Amino acid sequence: MRQPLRQLQLFDVLRTLQEWAGRLKPPLRQVHAAGEKLFVDYSGHTVEVVEGTTREVRIAQIFVAVLGASNHTYAEASSSQSLPGWIASHVPAFSHFGGTARQP
Repeated sequence: MRQPLRQLQLFDVLRTLQEWAGRLKPPLRQVHAAGEKLFVDYSGHTVEVVEGTTREVRIAQIFVAVLGASNHTYAEASSSQSLPGWIASHVPAFSHFGGTARQP
């Protein structure tokens, strides 16, 4: 008599786990070939930069570039998110990586 009760309990646990697993969203794993993609954006966070001679404090944006395959990262403080600043941040990033990716 105890054996069927254990099987019923096991089935209840399995059914509960299946229902729970059905509600989960599986993680999205992306595979990138080496040198194929470079992901770039501003981090959304800011940092304070202190001018050395005047001691003036300015807010700087954080520019980040990451190679897709290796997650090798480049980051720098940028004065703004304007188009000239965006382009100016790419130049040292490409220099840091030793070139450009196929799909920047």
